[in-house]
Amino acid sequence: HTRAARNGGSGGFSIAGRRPDGSAFNQYEMLGSAEGGIVEKDGLSGVTVLLGNSRSASIEVLECEFPTRLRRFELIRDGGGAGEFRGGNGPRREYEILTHEGQLALRGGLHLNPASGEAGGRPARLGSMIVNPASADERVLPNRFAGVPLRYGDIVRLEKSGGGGLGDPRKRPFAAIVDDVLDGFISIEAAIDDYGVTREQLATALSALGFSLDDVAR
Repeated sequence: HTRAARNGGSGGFSIAGRRPDGSAFNQYEMLGSAEGGIVEKDGLSGVTVLLGNSRSASIEVLECEFPTRLRRFELIRDGGGAGEFRGGNGPRREYEILTHEGQLALRGGLHLNPASGEAGGRPARLGSMIVNPASADERVLPNRFAGVPLRYGDIVRLEKSGGGGLGDPRKRPFAAIVDDVLDGFISIEAAIDDYGVTREQLATALSALGFSLDDVAR
C-alpha cells in the first residue's frame, strides 16, 4: 500500500550582483517546500523536504547583509493537496530589490507538474517564480534559469509547491477540516469543494468556537 504522497521538492536560488557601494554580493538560499501526506499524519508545511541540517536564513540577517527587503514570508493557503491526510503547504517569499545591479537564478521547483496525490488524494498547488507580479512588467519564469537581470524596485515572488494529499479527502474527520480552516491551512471554499462539507456545517462549528465565516475568510 502507498504510505506517502509526493513532496514539493527542493532546490536553491540566488539574487546576486553589486550593492549600491559597488561591492559584490550573492544572496543564496536553499528552498523549502512541504511534505506529502503520510499514513496517519498530514504533511509538514514549509520544510526542507530532501535536505538535512538546513534552515531558511532569518529575515534580519538577509536584510542586514544584502540589498533586498523581504516583504512577505508566509504559508500558501490551499497549497497542499487535499486528502484524508492533507499535504503540507509550501511557503511564499517576496523580495524587493534595493540595488541597480542584480541578477536572479533558480534551480528546482514544481512549476509544470504538481506534487501528486496518492490513494485518492489530490495533487498540490504548483510552485512559481514571478518578477513584478500583477504589473505591466510581470515576468513568469521557469524552474531553472540564470542571469535574469534585476533593477532597483523590482519585486521577486517565489512560491513553492505544496505536498500531495494521501487518501480520499471525503474521509477526513470533520473536526480536522474545521481546525484546518481556523489555522489558515485551507480556505472555506476548499473545505466545501474538496472535502464535501457544507457552508452551514462550517458556520455552526465555527460559531460554537466563537468564530464566524467572515473571521476565517480574511
